[in-house]
Formats: sequence, structure tokens, C-alpha cells
Amino acid sequence: MPDTPDFLLGVLDDDQARRVRAVGGLYRLLLNQERVFPATAPAALVVATLLGDPRTFADPGRTVTGGSTRY
Repeated sequence: MPDTPDFLLGVLDDDQARRVRAVGGLYRLLLNQERVFPATAPAALVVATLLGDPRTFADPGRTVTGGSTRY
């Protein structure tokens, strides 16, 4: 079974289906049954950083400029 670092890398995968699975995997590992685990906060910080990466966009035509999203 993949671990948190594997799922974090999956969030940046070129394959959208793998990105979706990675987000689901992070949810299952880090927020299972509404419990917070020791890795939850550090992983959330990494995910927050990754959100600025264009590979995390569901729509590849989107860009982020000056804090706003453009299509």
C-alpha cells in the first residue's frame, strides 16, 4: 500500500486519474474516521504548497496569476 510520500508525489502526476487517486489516498491515510494523525499537519502544508503547481489543476488550461485564477 502506498504511503503518504507516494501519495504526495501522485498529486503532481501527469495522469489526472492518478492525481485523483492520490488525493483520495491522502484523505484515507490522514483523515480516516475524522481522526487527525501526526502526519496530517505536515502533509497538509506540503499539499498547500503543491496547490500553486499547474500540475494540480483539474483544467490544464488554467493558470494562476497574482493570486487569481485565469482560464
